[in-house]
Amino acid sequence: MNNKDNRVEREKALVKEILTSKSEREKGRAVNVLYKQYFQTLKFMFIKRSGNTANVEDAADLALKTLEKVLMRLEQYDDQFAFSTWVYKIAQNTMIDEKRMSKSVDVISVDDMNSEDNEGHEGFVIPSDGPDPYDIMRKEERAKRIL
Repeated sequence: MNNKDNRVEREKALVKEILTSKSEREKGRAVNVLYKQYFQTLKFMFIKRSGNTANVEDAADLALKTLEKVLMRLEQYDDQFAFSTWVYKIAQNTMIDEKRMSKSVDVISVDDMNSEDNEGHEGFVIPSDGPDPYDIMRKEERAKRIL
């Protein structure tokens, strides 16, 4: 048996232990082994694919999300295939989901926001497309006068 076959068999045994173990301690040990085996690899994969080495924290978050999904869906794993292939497919889908979500959310940089308004009040001014409170009040006052 070569090294790859040993790893595949070890991973299958870990998966089986997580799914069937009655002892939380044994289950936790097996989860810890999988975490140690995949966390750094997944993190580096996310850094490489994003092309942004400054975003190490985001890559670590994605690695954790991936491992969480792996553990939540462990019963769906088909042991006819390599466990690592299944993990990397989940990682790929996690990255796609994150990119979709980041495109749908408008992000305002704190650096682009003003630190004080026109009257010198401290605080961030967040631009709004809607009417400002003064315009709303004027319209309400006008409606009251008309009535």
